[in-house]
Amino acid sequence: MPKVFGFVVVCLLGLTVYADEPNPRTHVYFSEYRKPVRGSEGVYTLDMVFFVRLAPQKAEAMLRGEIDRILQMFPPEGNILANAWYSRTGDKIDEELIGMTDGSQSLVYWSKLRKTITFDQYERQKKKR
Repeated sequence: MPKVFGFVVVCLLGLTVYADEPNPRTHVYFSEYRKPVRGSEGVYTLDMVFFVRLAPQKAEAMLRGEIDRILQMFPPEGNILANAWYSRTGDKIDEELIGMTDGSQSLVYWSKLRKTITFDQYERQKKKR
């Protein structure tokens, strides 16, 4: 009986080592949807970190899909700024921003228009208004 107990404890300790932070050994990607912080003008943020390199088209499609899920489950009271990142090691210091298909760095869910657009499109439409 003590051997089984020891095995269970070792297994549980091993799981907690990997459960702290998503990393390339345990995840393909992870996403973080955060509430606005003071001074952010009510903008929610969505960050998706990929541990495999993705083409801009795939990263943008994943972000758009995640925004659609958020709108169904946790609708924001304001806009969402969404970014895709590539991290080879899982360390924040090595994260690279994955650009969108039109060259923008981010997607924006514009709550006023109820529409997800690239940041460049957002900037152009905002200037027109």
